[in-house]
Amino acid sequence: MKLSTNFVKDYIDINDIDLKKIAEDMTRVGNEYDSAEKFLGGTNLIIGQVLTCENHPDSDHLHICTVNIGTEVLNIVCGAPNVRAGLKVIVAKVGAELPGDVTIKRGMIRGQESNGMMCSLAELGIDGKFLTQADKEGICELGDDAVVGEDPAKYLQMDDGVIDFELTANRGDLLSILGMAYELGAIYDKKVKPVELSHSESGEDINNNFKIDIKTENCKLFLAKKALNVTIKESPAFIKNRLMACGIRPINNVVDISNYVMLELGQPLHFYDADRLGNCLQVRMAENGEKLTTLDDTERTLDENDIVISNGEKAIGKPIGNYITLDIKNMKSIDDDTVDKISEVLATELKEIIAKHISDTEDILVVGLGNRFVTPDALGPKVIPEIEVTRHILKYMPELMPSDTRPVSAVSPGVLGITGIETLEILKGIVDNIKPKMLIVIDALATRSIERISSSIQLADTGIVPGAGVDNTRKEISVKTLNVPVIAVGIPTVVDLASITNDCINIFIENLQQKAMSNDALNKLKEQDNYEEIKQALVPKEYNMIVTPKEIDELIENMSKVVSQGINKSL
Repeated sequence: MKLSTNFVKDYIDINDIDLKKIAEDMTRVGNEYDSAEKFLGGTNLIIGQVLTCENHPDSDHLHICTVNIGTEVLNIVCGAPNVRAGLKVIVAKVGAELPGDVTIKRGMIRGQESNGMMCSLAELGIDGKFLTQADKEGICELGDDAVVGEDPAKYLQMDDGVIDFELTANRGDLLSILGMAYELGAIYDKKVKPVELSHSESGEDINNNFKIDIKTENCKLFLAKKALNVTIKESPAFIKNRLMACGIRPINNVVDISNYVMLELGQPLHFYDADRLGNCLQVRMAENGEKLTTLDDTERTLDENDIVISNGEKAIGKPIGNYITLDIKNMKSIDDDTVDKISEVLATELKEIIAKHISDTEDILVVGLGNRFVTPDALGPKVIPEIEVTRHILKYMPELMPSDTRPVSAVSPGVLGITGIETLEILKGIVDNIKPKMLIVIDALATRSIERISSSIQLADTGIVPGAGVDNTRKEISVKTLNVPVIAVGIPTVVDLASITNDCINIFIENLQQKAMSNDALNKLKEQDNYEEIKQALVPKEYNMIVTPKEIDELIENMSKVVSQGINKSL
């Protein structure tokens, strides 16, 4: 258990007690510690600003810099690729001691005097698992509000102490910040501040349309609440730093707050995407060989001794991101005014997602996936000609456009059966050459519900897997494969026969229930998802056909107008 002293100070006043003393006093009562260190390691650190940065005459990667630290200007030779004039940095002065038994000395580097060191967070002891590649390779870049001459640990909110305890199996009460506070309160005869918990609930009872299905005796209790209008974004610095001090990698505000509460109170909890769950959360034992990709992008093979949380079909391990579904009715016959209203809503949601990743003037590539010769799959190609592209005008005739115009380009790469090239391969080539900061990818989707056909627009900033809904194994288009954020805009246009059959059975059961009023057998049948069983019966006979509405031509036309106008308004 790693204890953040800043975290535990929320509950007990130990400001007057030295970090080492806390560790030793805890050991005396049976809680042995491994280490007691500053979160941001190093002594004699100060905020500085690079005044000048010149290439070293005898090196192709070193720079000769002058750095203002408030009381004096230092000459420092630096090899970091991101060092530049004007940058505010963390300076380790001569005599500073850094993690790894490194002492900063005055010296000559290839004939040039160097009086200190500009530091990366890795060099100051921050675990590499918390850092980006840029953080590992370059020096730490501080914000413009950093004050030269001040303590960088306080500026970064990393002025924390961390004690790593080796707890015994009988001290589960110490696996939380609150538990540690009570232990320290007993040692130092200090009062622990009470936990202040309050919340209010509104809206419909979750039990009206959601079920928790516990299928194993190994789980005695599972409780759930539903939170609405959640925006996924980066967590505040103090939350991220406390998590890192306790050994947990920050991800986003939703994941982070669940880990934060677990550390604080000792209560494990997790957030699930309600749109992905459907109306059921199932707790069951895993099947031997079942695979699950966890949040660290590691595929794990499970066995019968593992407990999984699932939506009734498969273990949940989806990417974390923003998922939005816009429900639309009567898409078969809508006028221009309705198209305009729907596109405004779409534009509003797109703007919010785009703003989470890039600025207002950064390049966007709009991609229309699909086969223009197959109507249910032609949504993407039909949208592309309607996109207002600006990249070429800004490049060759910039005087014709306002200065704040976003560069927009668009492409419809076709499908593998026509081009002979994987869509991902085409997009990689385009991205590598024109270097957009984001992709917006439009695609027609397959759905598991007949009521979803052409009646919803689904947005996600986690990318897209083309054809996944019809058992196609095309490579995903996402930040993992393209190294830029990918917003997916999808509309369900087809459904397979197994889904239709499953939905029809449920509708039939509902009608019977209305007549019978109560029937346990029917209730049990309706509660279970029969899709996979139906599919297994249909596939061997090649009966599991893909079905699309008879009005698909008109639907695709209307939907392409909505999507193209929505994208244009958002950009």
